[in-house]
Amino acid sequence: MQLFLFRHGIAEDSAESDFSRNLTPRGVEFLTEQVKGLLKSGLTVDRIYTSNYNRALQTAEILSKGLEVPLTIEPLLGCGCHFMELSDFLEMNTEGLNAVICVGHQPDLGNIAYKFTGKQVFVHKGSLIHIEVNDWISHGGVLKGVYEPEQQIKLEEKQWF
Repeated sequence: MQLFLFRHGIAEDSAESDFSRNLTPRGVEFLTEQVKGLLKSGLTVDRIYTSNYNRALQTAEILSKGLEVPLTIEPLLGCGCHFMELSDFLEMNTEGLNAVICVGHQPDLGNIAYKFTGKQVFVHKGSLIHIEVNDWISHGGVLKGVYEPEQQIKLEEKQWF
């Protein structure tokens, strides 16, 4: 299983609540360009799961529309996401799928990448982490790449998996 962890795009610094923070116009523009790069690279995924926080949901909607992939809101991916709960969820909900994107937050995504791969990863806004999950039970995975937003925009055709 190819697991792509995607941190939400550039968001407002403050709002009525953390939950309601939206993407900024710059964040929307940058994500739109990132999706073009991901499409050019040949990335294909079967499903997108996203946090229900506004900024993550808006990020996932841009990805879903651009990549033409179904989107599922999964509150487990909200701020404070627990690795074991997410791992169990993905094991139960990805049978028969080759690749999924999970849109969420930092430090959660960095922690998830570490628990699967043993590699420390800092995840900037809009970054994409590619992990090949070999075994859900032992949580074995290989870090295949970390792509900053600027790198995603410039991607050329690539062998993802």
